[in-house]
Amino acid sequence: MGVGFGLQKGVSNLFSGMLLLLDRSIKPGDVIEIPDIGTFGWVNNMAARYTEIVTRDNKSFLIPNEDFITQRVVNWSHGNSLIRIHLAFGVHYDSDPHQVTEVAIKAVKDLQRVVDSPEPVCWITEFGDSSINFDLRFWIKDAEKGVANVRGQAFLALWDAFKENNIQIPYPHREVYLHDAD
Repeated sequence: MGVGFGLQKGVSNLFSGMLLLLDRSIKPGDVIEIPDIGTFGWVNNMAARYTEIVTRDNKSFLIPNEDFITQRVVNWSHGNSLIRIHLAFGVHYDSDPHQVTEVAIKAVKDLQRVVDSPEPVCWITEFGDSSINFDLRFWIKDAEKGVANVRGQAFLALWDAFKENNIQIPYPHREVYLHDAD
């Protein structure tokens, strides 16, 4: 009985591997993410039963080919290579929101990996408890070089631009009042 289940999985992975090779939805060099198992990396090798994914930490995951057919897979490099990045941030209520959007857009436009078209945009998303909250969106075309690093560069560029323009980033604070029991 156990041999039957083992053969069934083996045949399923073999068949899934052939499907992946035929439809070319995933191929070596692609940057992929499998959200259900939390794996993000590059397709290094495709074999009959499994596909090897290498993460940014240089860990190799051997993922059964059947998982690529039955689970959600995000292929960051399939088709168009443009990737939109979101940065959420908040500023003090004393800030001019028009100035904030201009400064934020200019700050990321100067980054090397940010593309000119489509242009970056910045929108107010809400009036929060301690801040006016924004969503800054910009595009890169080279996700294979990493996303966290360009996000970090963008946050540093925002920090510097806000300091230059006297735009404050708030911190939450609470006031406590003590009343007499009399």
